[in-house]
Amino acid sequence: MASIGEALGIALDLHQAGRVDEARTLYGRILDADPQQADAHHLLGVLLGQCGDSDGAGASIARAVALNPARSDFHLNLANLRRASAAIDDAGRHYAHALALRPDNPEAAARLGAIRAGQGAEGAALALADSVLDNAQAVSVEALTALGIAIGRFDGREETAAALLDRSAAREPASAAVQAQLGLLRQRQGRLDAAAVHYRAALRQRAEFPAALNALGALALDAGRLDEATACFTRQAASDPADPEPYRWLGRLHRSRGRFGEAASVLAQAEALAPGDRDTGVALAVTLLTLKRPNEAEAVLAALAGAGPDDPLVLYNLGQARAARKDPDAALAAFRLAVALAPDVGDLLHALGNGLTGIGCARQGARWLERALPLGGERVDWHRSAMLAVLYVPGVDPERRFALHRRLETVTAAPAPLARPSVTPDPERRLRVGYLTSDLRAFQPIARNTLPLFENRDRAGFEVTVYAHVLEPDATTERFRALSDRWRDIARLDDATVAGLIRDDGIDVLVALGIRFDHNRPQVCRYRPAPVQVGFHDAATSGLSEIGYIVTDRVMTPRHGTERFTERPLRLPSFYLAAIPADAPPVGPPPMLRDGVTRFGCFNNPAKISDETLDLWARVMGAVPDSVLVLNYLDAYRSRRCVGRIRDRLAAGGIDPERLRIGPTEIEHPAAHLARYAGIDIALDPFPFCGSTTTFEALAMGVPVVTLPQDTMVSRWSASMLRALGLDELVAGSGDAYVAIAAALAGDPARLSGLRAGLRGRLAASPLCDGRRRARQMERLYRAVWRRWCRQQG
Repeated sequence: MASIGEALGIALDLHQAGRVDEARTLYGRILDADPQQADAHHLLGVLLGQCGDSDGAGASIARAVALNPARSDFHLNLANLRRASAAIDDAGRHYAHALALRPDNPEAAARLGAIRAGQGAEGAALALADSVLDNAQAVSVEALTALGIAIGRFDGREETAAALLDRSAAREPASAAVQAQLGLLRQRQGRLDAAAVHYRAALRQRAEFPAALNALGALALDAGRLDEATACFTRQAASDPADPEPYRWLGRLHRSRGRFGEAASVLAQAEALAPGDRDTGVALAVTLLTLKRPNEAEAVLAALAGAGPDDPLVLYNLGQARAARKDPDAALAAFRLAVALAPDVGDLLHALGNGLTGIGCARQGARWLERALPLGGERVDWHRSAMLAVLYVPGVDPERRFALHRRLETVTAAPAPLARPSVTPDPERRLRVGYLTSDLRAFQPIARNTLPLFENRDRAGFEVTVYAHVLEPDATTERFRALSDRWRDIARLDDATVAGLIRDDGIDVLVALGIRFDHNRPQVCRYRPAPVQVGFHDAATSGLSEIGYIVTDRVMTPRHGTERFTERPLRLPSFYLAAIPADAPPVGPPPMLRDGVTRFGCFNNPAKISDETLDLWARVMGAVPDSVLVLNYLDAYRSRRCVGRIRDRLAAGGIDPERLRIGPTEIEHPAAHLARYAGIDIALDPFPFCGSTTTFEALAMGVPVVTLPQDTMVSRWSASMLRALGLDELVAGSGDAYVAIAAALAGDPARLSGLRAGLRGRLAASPLCDGRRRARQMERLYRAVWRRWCRQQG
């Protein structure tokens, strides 16, 4: 028989030679002979651990520690086992024992340092890191890397972490993991170029390294290296097809490049891999909405809302999808619930305000829009929406209304005016006029009103440049482009860049068209890119001191009116200008001649139909007992709530709701829309936001319009047109007069027939259709304000 010591030596030789079964048997026999043999327990535990029996290994080495707690290597190996099984606190205790027994053990120090870092013991972790750096050659690469990663999480301690990881990289230069960790560390330090170098080094060692591909792709995307980012995320997706993350990044990347179809495809893949993931689902739905696929977007969001009914972000986007699907009532329900859950989120308040305004509840809508403003910071679109909504509300205090318009300037930072190239103040030279607009498309009122100016302009005296934020150009857009001397597409440019273009083009007079509407850009004017800036086709003051003038006429802004402007009004003899559509149907006789029923009508946006307007209309219908009211506007009357509000208000005024007639709830071709005027006898203008395009259309179809101007420009467009046609008798000075005018027309079929027969001809011969005359008038205005600027320079 060999001694215990000799047997232990033989077992260790067998163990090291890889003869595992024989070594295990011999360790067992030794322990049978001497159950207190600590070395045998320890070595058996090491062997069991190598064979994958972590429980058995832990039990054996723990027994060895109990028998001989003074052995540093016993504690170190037991700590490694405990760390591998995620028993971190227990591992830390044994690493500490190992280090106490042998202070010069850098492996134990590295392992313990990583644990202390994870426990938040910053001082202890850094002290251990210093000792490891002094003896780095005696520490395994794995331990060095683990300590470097852990220390790197301490703010401001990245250099210590980098030193550890650099030692790891020097010891094992082919380690992709170490290079990736160095990349992450450099990224946290803000050294993005160095981070990219390390990520690329990691990928040279391991071509399909998902984490490195993801990190490098994100860096490339943020740096604008879009092709590199695309390649990284595509490779990541190929290397790990079950991971939705690269598809999410590709979705973001494609969206940034305007490739919304590709974005939707990859986001759908991400959503399929992680069904129910809220962020992926919302990103997919928003992309589908951009692609005008609201039904698909709603399906995605409805599923998310079913799983998480209290998520305001999901509900907000669900409301947007329903609004895009032309279901305003369902959209409002989603917005209301979202606001109830998150009453301090501006996007939700803004969406609810817009939704309410759109169905005619402008008083409520304006309140929500104004509540959103303090939460929106410098959101210019929010200010424009509030500035528009307040114009629909009767009885608003003029000072409050003016203050709301001034808010756009007072709460947004004013950029420094651009340095302009030297401009010769020559009052008579050819002027460079610029138009800033998003509205040069078919069926846009501003395009309709502006096109005759372009068609009849003085090319010798004026050079025209258009700065067009037109998202979906059409044939009308191309017509404007052909009529311009220069065309600048600004849809993808920021305000500062657009202002720089205007300055560099040497524009003398910049004309901002309808800045509160659609996608127009008032903030461009705040850079003062042109010496003279003019507002045109707006509904009220811009509130911006940088815009010096606003074009209007003598009726819309009387000289002693009470409405306040930051601009100086430039008054034309008359304002509105358009051409009678070539495909307008013939004017027929009043429909009342067929059956004696007077058909009053209004084809305006229901946002304009205030409660006060409905009360007055109820009085009109009461004065004409056999009358009905016909309403039509695009597809707005799909809203049951909108129609219900109108019915209820008329009923409160004593009118049977059955006397209300709602037109089709689908958008019609313009010629079909014009043909509907043949079905009404008299048009009733709403207030305080009256008709303009609808008034012109009614007159073109022979339908007289009764209007009640108020104290604002936006309430006086119809009055301006009627006075230009010599139809002052249709302009009421009070509610009683409005009722009397409408009732008198209804009671005089012969007069109504005569008006109807002659209105189109009168309109065609009027200044409202004289593009040449209006072009000369506008050019005289431009020349006058330019001369004034030149005098000021002198």
